[in-house]
Amino acid sequence: MKKLYTLFLASILCGGAFAQDPYFELFVLSSDYVALSNSTSLTQGIPYDDPEYEVNIGFEFDYLGNTFSNIIFGGYDSYGCELLFYSEGFTPPFHQISPYMMDIIDGQLDNNGKADTDIRYITEGEPGARIFKLEWSNVAFYNEGSPYAMRMNLQVWLYEQDNAIEFHYGPRTTLDHSVITDYVGVPVTFMRNFNLDTFTWEDGFMLTGDPANPSWMNMNDGAALGTNQHLTETPPNGMVYRFFPLLVGVEETSEKTVSIYPNPATDFLQMNRNTEEAALVTIHNSLGQIVWSNSMTGSVNKIDLNGFSAGAYILQVENKNSFVTERFIVR
Repeated sequence: MKKLYTLFLASILCGGAFAQDPYFELFVLSSDYVALSNSTSLTQGIPYDDPEYEVNIGFEFDYLGNTFSNIIFGGYDSYGCELLFYSEGFTPPFHQISPYMMDIIDGQLDNNGKADTDIRYITEGEPGARIFKLEWSNVAFYNEGSPYAMRMNLQVWLYEQDNAIEFHYGPRTTLDHSVITDYVGVPVTFMRNFNLDTFTWEDGFMLTGDPANPSWMNMNDGAALGTNQHLTETPPNGMVYRFFPLLVGVEETSEKTVSIYPNPATDFLQMNRNTEEAALVTIHNSLGQIVWSNSMTGSVNKIDLNGFSAGAYILQVENKNSFVTERFIVR
């Protein structure tokens, strides 16, 4: 089966940040940033300011009780890092997400007269376990002005299997936020039922505080925008925010849905489940680093542990209806 490139759950292993709001459980993760390859360029070297594009996700994405196949660049400020989910025919509801509400621009032109930045996307994986990835590569900031020395890389990932959203923050230059931002701090926002005529929303939330240990702030009245209640700075290279949707109507029980043996293990680990539905299975080491990942079906699966170093690991099994972790030892 095709290997899925996902991220490790540092919050479970290392006591990372965890918060909760009416939309998500938030996990603060860490992973090497990997630029997209073999992707489709939206900018194609054409200079831009406040870019506006429409993109097909490549699958139906369930979000806040609605199913969407498309996103469009736009929203509260339409700076170019705000995305709106919309239905066919460009009809409501519109739900906005923004990993980085900054006023971006193409930056300098290269010797061929093309912008030295790119906005690109790709949908990867097998049906039922696809991941949509959108990247802002080497973007500059309008407020700085030429020669646009300050640059940033970031990505948004949407998961078909569990409807999770991830914000990946990549390499960047030293950023002077007093220059590049229109707000005090760095806005990372979510708005439900965004009104394109009045630029208001039914309810909204944003991250606030230390990027390594953020908390949620309600922004229902809109007053939070423009205050000092955002993230205090840009998340560093390798930081990932994973927003796992809260399961509405799914009962949390103490029933054992996954079992593993032998434990401790040496050559293999057998995983038994009470379902044959597809699940994303990942193994993380004691540092929170992902060491193995695959999409698996069937109630019984055997995982080859050859090449695993001796130590403690966590097995994570995730699908649309459950999220289970099991600890085991390799000796």
